[in-house]
Amino acid sequence: MFKKSFVVPSTITEIGKGAFAGDSISEIIFENNIETIPDEMFLNNKNLEKVILPNSIKQIGKRAFYRCENLTTINFPEGLTTIGDSAFAIAFRYNSNTEITIPRSVSTIGDYAFAHTDSAAKLYVYSNSVGKTYAHDNNINYVQIDPDVVSVQGINSQYNAFDTVDMSNASL
Repeated sequence: MFKKSFVVPSTITEIGKGAFAGDSISEIIFENNIETIPDEMFLNNKNLEKVILPNSIKQIGKRAFYRCENLTTINFPEGLTTIGDSAFAIAFRYNSNTEITIPRSVSTIGDYAFAHTDSAAKLYVYSNSVGKTYAHDNNINYVQIDPDVVSVQGINSQYNAFDTVDMSNASL
């Protein structure tokens, strides 16, 4: 299958809703100046595998990556503040190795933002963060990545138990 890549140059400062919805693009790289990934930008783009977001990104819109089932790589830069409703619902389905770090700067994660991705993607979050609260409240596996404490929320299917491991006094 032919892989289609696209670079959004820094001269572009705004992109319209649904710009790449249903497209066959497999990789997109955003240069700086884009602050918002609009609603439904990549909706139902089942070929999308890799997204490189610029440091200028502040918001990811509603359903922006909805049903991007083959998405394997995306970065969330520090400075990102909002992840919209259903932004990544039913994304990452076919890759259990996807790892996403939710930066401390995120102050809002919309309803169902990562719906149906709980077993496919692993979230890395900080303590006392919106990311950790969202993952915990929505039963999504996460790893807490603060410097002194590593907490892992895993789901035991029989008991639905949550485990926390404090490694602040561990030595190697």
